[in-house]
Amino acid sequence: HSTFSHLSTIITHKITSSNIFSSTSEEVFPGHVKLVNENMLKRTVWWRKIVASTSTRNDSS
Repeated sequence: HSTFSHLSTIITHKITSSNIFSSTSEEVFPGHVKLVNENMLKRTVWWRKIVASTSTRNDSS
């Protein structure tokens, strides 16, 4: 149980610090890292486009 809590803490810390591509996630998910990183990168780019267009709209109005 404490091992799961430790993993959750690591993952949460990586997400909140926007540092999910670090070596720690490779240690946690060695087999899936490349796929996870590519998916996260796509989502991050998509999310930044939304945020950028939203903030631009708010600034102009």
